[in-house]
Amino acid sequence: MEIRPFLTSYDPSDLPSASIDPLGFERGYLLLAEKMLPGLTNVANRPRYFSLLCLGASLAPDSGDLSPVKLKRNRENTILGLERLWTLGCVLASRKAGASYDPQAASGPVPATPPLELWGLRGITYSASKADELSQKNAPRTDGNYKLLLHQARYGVLGIYGVVADSLRLWDRTQAELTHDLGHRLAEVFKKETSFPTEIARTVLEDHSVMVTTLASWGARAHLDGTIGVNEAECFHEALHSNSVRSRMAVLLESHPFKDRDDELSRLRRIRSSIESASPDQDLAETIDMILAYENFYGLALLGFERLLWLCRTLPGGGASLNDVKKDSVLIGLRNQISTAVKKMFYSLEQGETEHFRRDIGRLDDAMQFARKLSESVSDSVEMVFTLMARHTDVQHGKFDQGRRKSPWVELASDHIALTMGRVGGLNREAISPDQIARHPYRLGAADALIRAARKQ
Repeated sequence: MEIRPFLTSYDPSDLPSASIDPLGFERGYLLLAEKMLPGLTNVANRPRYFSLLCLGASLAPDSGDLSPVKLKRNRENTILGLERLWTLGCVLASRKAGASYDPQAASGPVPATPPLELWGLRGITYSASKADELSQKNAPRTDGNYKLLLHQARYGVLGIYGVVADSLRLWDRTQAELTHDLGHRLAEVFKKETSFPTEIARTVLEDHSVMVTTLASWGARAHLDGTIGVNEAECFHEALHSNSVRSRMAVLLESHPFKDRDDELSRLRRIRSSIESASPDQDLAETIDMILAYENFYGLALLGFERLLWLCRTLPGGGASLNDVKKDSVLIGLRNQISTAVKKMFYSLEQGETEHFRRDIGRLDDAMQFARKLSESVSDSVEMVFTLMARHTDVQHGKFDQGRRKSPWVELASDHIALTMGRVGGLNREAISPDQIARHPYRLGAADALIRAARKQ
């Protein structure tokens, strides 16, 4: 019998660790994000990592005598080894006060403009400790044998950027093999435009060591925050636009950058208003309409649940009585808003007609059924809260921790609703408006980063 993997309604987000998602909105959110910016994730938002991955894969020796499994393992180990040295090089370069390095030379300080930032560098704590150790010992050479992350393969370049690199057609993740055109080309141009030292390659492949000054020099040229070379930018441009949907959305994003006090949803509203009815981007318009409606309902539903948690946590008696729920002004105010939001969500779903929008749209069914049930319960605050609690319980029972179903955060005890020992999330402050509920991030930051990296400097 063949066992096929499947996604539940309560899957984690594109972070490796599981999300909290107390009301089970994650699956629908990921579907809508994929329809707008396919292949990207929120966390893979520093494009230089793609160049690093390709360079590492290109360095691994491909012996014809090795099995495909061993070849893949060799490539992955080479990538991990290079990642450790590159991360350390980035830290060493960033510590050079007011100095960076000439991109065309192996050494030689020149004035730094702008300073090299380390935001988004994975494993910064361990690599900073390694840099401290080298400084304290005044060590002239170093190897890459230090722990970068607790689980580097999962949380470093392979785990975080490897999936996206596959979607960008830079490599085949199942084989850890670069694509013959774009992947190999990015590896070569990154190597050339950053003057990659052969001494670092020897250190990765032969358990050798490299001069600290050489590593710092390359770290400045190949820095996470460094200048993107002309040919590297061309590779990023080709990767970004290798998918037609992602390409069209990238064009819209570039035409409508973030403004002061913008958030993702307000930016998407501006983009949506620019798409005319006869536009070839109608599928994106339908997706954005659905995102806006989905996030509006999400904010209201989660506010109701957070309000319940707050009442249980702050009212005397260790919980909220049904009378407390019935007379709470925030819950009362939510009732009409939820009803209106659900109507808008179903309207947006029904109005979407393009093939791209309709594809796999059934993955929204679970959230839509919950929306319908919640809308039917809003005539009474207690019934509305019971519906939220029932949904939350179902969601928690769909999650497992070491083989056991997770418990809900709240439960009805006699005529009181009380927190349980299973509560692990929720706001630590009072929320009275849906504006105080953070919405899902829709990959716009990661797309913007690729757009910037794809511009010729």
